[in-house]
Amino acid sequence: MKRVSSLQNDYYPNLEQVILKKILSGAVTLPELQQFSEFTNLPDEVELYELIDELYDDTDLFDAEDFEEMLSERDEDLDDPEIEFVRQFYELNKSEDKNSDTRNGKLNILLPQLMEVKKEWLQRSFIPDANRTVRLTYGYKSVLPIIFLKKWVLIFNRFYY
Repeated sequence: MKRVSSLQNDYYPNLEQVILKKILSGAVTLPELQQFSEFTNLPDEVELYELIDELYDDTDLFDAEDFEEMLSERDEDLDDPEIEFVRQFYELNKSEDKNSDTRNGKLNILLPQLMEVKKEWLQRSFIPDANRTVRLTYGYKSVLPIIFLKKWVLIFNRFYY
């Protein structure tokens, strides 16, 4: 609890309100976020600012004793307007993380295939990545003999610099 007290001593609610207002008022204008009801359901800027002010006025998160009580409660039992407001974005984030993991999994399958196509197209046996560095992504990471590394550096420098 000492850590929580320390955090609360360093907390500036007025600053956080300003930052949250800026982030959310900017976010609702981004076309990429228009597909999510969490953003399209937010009110216009004036009402959004009022909503955030009300959230901060009505929450018990910033009272040390109330916060300590909240820590012992289950997530579902918490009845705080700010937690409810944040929960919807948390659920969206969780869902988007899952989608991102799916995309990354598919990309991990496609990238080696892209490298093979590049090798054929450029008629080279080695293709450096975007910043022209050697990146070994084959097999498991292990300690390689220094001679092997020196040989790779010499080959790389000879053909690409």
